[in-house]
Amino acid sequence: MKPRLTLQSIATIVLVARTLVVLLLITFSLPARGAEEPPTKPTSEKPQGHSIKRIWAHDLLWTDAPKLEVGEWLTKEPDLEGKYILVEFWRTWCGACRRMSPRMNELHRKYGDELVVIAITGEPVDKVKAALPGWKKEYFLAIDKPRARSAKKAKDTPTPAGEASADDEKPDAGSEDSIFRPEEQGAYEAQFGVWGWPHVVLLEPKNRAVIWQGFPGLKGHELTVEKVGKYLERGRKSKKEGAGD
Repeated sequence: MKPRLTLQSIATIVLVARTLVVLLLITFSLPARGAEEPPTKPTSEKPQGHSIKRIWAHDLLWTDAPKLEVGEWLTKEPDLEGKYILVEFWRTWCGACRRMSPRMNELHRKYGDELVVIAITGEPVDKVKAALPGWKKEYFLAIDKPRARSAKKAKDTPTPAGEASADDEKPDAGSEDSIFRPEEQGAYEAQFGVWGWPHVVLLEPKNRAVIWQGFPGLKGHELTVEKVGKYLERGRKSKKEGAGD
């Protein structure tokens, strides 16, 4: 025996059918999203007027830096207590290092009471001492500690093929397939993965976190005397506020 449709069932079916028709009419009457709204730009696109900063080393920004340990000081050992540290990784053959050296001198002269500027290279000490008279570096100098023998065999960090860059806006850097020269990179520099010189890192006094990194002459991202001054000013304000708590 076939089931009979009641009046209530028929009314329900009619109501559902009407609802579906209304929904279909609304859907087809709406304009296509792409017709009125431009597509969303990918988040990776760089903002207009700004450039993405490139560094020739590992990205350690806002991380605690490795403990500063050198093999030999060529100047007197600086007092680091409570001061910002600016480390310049450099090479004696590096033309970009020579161009940036006056800026490092200026930072040392202007902020020496709050900032310790240190130049570090892993090159042989005799080679460095022979080259220094032509450099006129006024800040602290050190020879990096030798790397462990096992680390010297690694080829994961490229080094330059010995050619200096003539571009004022780039460091002297090696290509990715450069032959690794372990005698030119010490233990401290290796922890930063440096493969372009000079590479500069600015460390804050409390935790020795990296608050600035890179090639100081990179266009649009230069490490200027004014920029360093702002970092130091923030440090003074933070210290003053902490003392008042």
